[in-house]
Amino acid sequence: MDINLKGQMNGLQAAEEILPYNIPIIFVTSQTDEATATQIKKLSPHYIFNPYNKNAICEIIVMILNI
Repeated sequence: MDINLKGQMNGLQAAEEILPYNIPIIFVTSQTDEATATQIKKLSPHYIFNPYNKNAICEIIVMILNI
């Protein structure tokens, strides 16, 4: 989930709506400020910063799925 979504809500707000359904969320962002990082960590332990590579995403997915 990107932090910056087009539309009425941002990625953090969308994640708050999705979390009750126990769907894992991986945040992707280039925002590295402390306030954003704190919000991300409250919602999901899984996040990567831009620029990222395919291996980083694969590692997180494997960790989430416990395979």
